[in-house]
Amino acid sequence: MNETQRPDFYILSEKDWGDFVRKKEKSYNEKHPDRKTVIENNILILSDEINKQGNPYKGCGVKPKEIEIFKENWDIILNECKKSLK
Repeated sequence: MNETQRPDFYILSEKDWGDFVRKKEKSYNEKHPDRKTVIENNILILSDEINKQGNPYKGCGVKPKEIEIFKENWDIILNECKKSLK
């Protein structure tokens, strides 16, 4: 990407993101059935994977192809703004 190109924007609602995180958790649990996970505030926490600071790993990887349907989905923001004005 050069200076004149703008980055892509992937816009998800809170519900969309929660659904995505739950899918990631399900996939992780299928791959690692013996490990514990929890979702707090729409953040996936891998309880059995400890980072260098001694805390459980928080978060999940996101590939653009996994959220492609949300690319440039500005209507989500517009709709939320309209709801808040009512």
